[in-house]
Amino acid sequence: MVVAPLFKKPMYILISGFIILSTPIFAPLLKGIEMYQGFISSRQGDLCNFTPSCSEFAYKAIDEKGLLGIIMTFDRLERCNFKCWSYANNYYDVVYVKGRGYKLYDPVNKQQILPPVGVKRSVRVSSFADYLYEKGEWESSILEYERELRKYDTEKIYMRIGSAYWMMGERERARYYLNRVDNDTSRLFVGITWLEERNVDSAFCYLQSINRFREEVNGFLYNLNNISRKNPVAAGLLSSILPGSGRIYSGCIWDGIFSFLFISGSLSISYLYNREKRPVPSYTFLSLGFLLYIGDIYGSIKSATNYNEKYYDDLVIVFRDNFDEFF
Repeated sequence: MVVAPLFKKPMYILISGFIILSTPIFAPLLKGIEMYQGFISSRQGDLCNFTPSCSEFAYKAIDEKGLLGIIMTFDRLERCNFKCWSYANNYYDVVYVKGRGYKLYDPVNKQQILPPVGVKRSVRVSSFADYLYEKGEWESSILEYERELRKYDTEKIYMRIGSAYWMMGERERARYYLNRVDNDTSRLFVGITWLEERNVDSAFCYLQSINRFREEVNGFLYNLNNISRKNPVAAGLLSSILPGSGRIYSGCIWDGIFSFLFISGSLSISYLYNREKRPVPSYTFLSLGFLLYIGDIYGSIKSATNYNEKYYDDLVIVFRDNFDEFF
């Protein structure tokens, strides 16, 4: 699967360099966020629907991504509305945060599919390493299995070490051991680790070489090719023409409605101040409306991308769970 670049390489480098180099410029803005958290947010109470909160999200996004972080912040502000809980367990996972209760999980950097960490494996216990493995003591079981490798260089040990690393979320190290085993189960396992990282091309190289699970693999590939996808470029173009329409196209109807209201409201207030010959508040709301507009376009593109990734991730998890007994 080849993704066409959005920019020619020199232009991409120039824009990326600007975003990175501009980050120190936003130090006063970061200080402003800290002041808001210390003097305003702490007195208002916990009103945010998300974790991290909008101010925490803004600080991290701007600190790490500079100009892009500002755009991400305005996208987040448009999404933090009283209807965002309608997307729980669909676009957002619900997590419990100590001292805050249940919140929608929306990190700055989207995570890959998580392995079922904490699941205990039912194995035939023939050594202390097997005992630790069955109890879910992954790191300790790896140490014991590595000691056994000095005496018994067997496929079972490599599979167990690879499985334990996978359960710890260390897929690259898991593949290192699994690739030392030449059978359909190990190839299936490696393919799944690539799928969890959304690297479809590498996954297909392993899955297509499997004979034992051919029917299940073909069924998964068929479902993957027939996912109902949203076009991120189309979503961005729609919101550039009519604010919020790209989010609605991507399935986030309420986010689209609120984006339209925020942007149109800011521009309307700017227009009214301009009629009264008050340039400072007029330009302030005009700038706010422009940033919300850019954030809406970015958010529409991300909403379409998240829509596609959500269906992909669900398919991968179902496919992976079908083979849980082998791991």
